[in-house]
Amino acid sequence: MSTVNNWEVLLIDDDPDSLNLIHDMLVLNGIKVRSADNGANGLLMLKQFTPTLVIVDLSMPKPDGWDILYYIRAMPEFANLQRCLWWQLLPTHRRR
Repeated sequence: MSTVNNWEVLLIDDDPDSLNLIHDMLVLNGIKVRSADNGANGLLMLKQFTPTLVIVDLSMPKPDGWDILYYIRAMPEFANLQRCLWWQLLPTHRRR
């Protein structure tokens, strides 16, 4: 059984405030975090390592979180990715 101290999380979000908030919360809990500021950089990082958990903003410009999900599902090296969280955090200025 792994503890969160063994986790390596990939965080992908184009909103810097959301990215920093989630990053800091994870690090405070002893989790190693790699961050990408857009979907393209997130896809590049996925080619460099296999995270324990991916947290991605679904509403980014292309490639968005859905595109990243489809990429992960299509790649054999991610077949055993057990912990995957897909989220959407809308900043206040986007809410109507």
